[in-house]
This record gives sequence, C-alpha cells and structure tokens, in this order.
Amino acid sequence: MKRALLVRAGFENELVDAFLRTSAVHVGWERLGDLAGMKSDRVDAALLREYPECRTVGGAPCKHYREITDFALVAQPGDTVVTPDRAGRRFLVGTVSGPYHFNRASRLWSGGEPYMQSLPVSWTHAVSRDDVAKSALTDTDQRGKTTFWLKPATLEEIAKAPRIALG
Repeated sequence: MKRALLVRAGFENELVDAFLRTSAVHVGWERLGDLAGMKSDRVDAALLREYPECRTVGGAPCKHYREITDFALVAQPGDTVVTPDRAGRRFLVGTVSGPYHFNRASRLWSGGEPYMQSLPVSWTHAVSRDDVAKSALTDTDQRGKTTFWLKPATLEEIAKAPRIALG
C-alpha cells in the first residue's frame, strides 16, 4: 500500500453495509454537483459559492475543502481506501477500482444529505481494530473529517494486521 484515503461511512457510521454492497465509498457535498474533470480552483470557487458557511475569516475555503478535493480529484485507481466500521470494531480495506463519479441516482443518505460523490472500490478484506497498535490510530480519530489521507505509520500498522475475510 502506497497511500490510503480514510473515508468514513456517513453520519454515525451508518453506511458501512451500503459501502460494501455498492462496492464504493460515498460522501455528501451534493450541492457541488459533478466534479469530474474540474480543476481544484474551480472546485474552490464552487465550494465558496455553494457552501458559504465553509469560508474562513480571510475568505478562503475552510479545511473541509481538502476533503472533497482529495476524494474527487486526488484519489486514483490503485489507491487504498480504509473505512472504519465502529460497530464491527474493524477497518474495511479496499482499492480504488475506477475514477470518481457523481451518482445522481444514489439513494444513500446520511446526516440529512444525499451521498452522491462516489469512488468505486474493490473491497479486499478487513482488519480488527484490536490488531492495530493504538498509538498508530491517533489520526483515525480526527473528529469532523469525512475523508483524509492516513499517516504512513497508520497505514503500516493496518497493512501488517491479520486479514479478516469480508462476507
């Protein structure tokens, strides 16, 4: 694993089963529409226009901006995806299997918004949260962040943990 994007499964982790069923990870940001082919500066302008509450005092997009650009513009086929499954005390692990797409037909909702931004994922296995060193999990607890790149130490710990079959 070269790098891994952690993608939370909706509000209160309610979309874990849907992520597995749809072979994808999904996030909200529905008002931004389809970001395929956009440059980051255009996403920046759309974010400020559609989510004015995400503006810093200086007028720049808030930190959440990085979430949607990493998800829609930076993540590439072959990148690892990790999704925490709190109820199952595990991490789902898969590989981005295709390009980002905006799924207008999505029926997934979480936190009061549709989850239409999607990345296809080939789920390969899970690892028990208990088999990953607690010291390596500090970055997985970033509150309020839907997606972010895992630190190399965390990725290393997840990679060496015993695999659990999905099913």
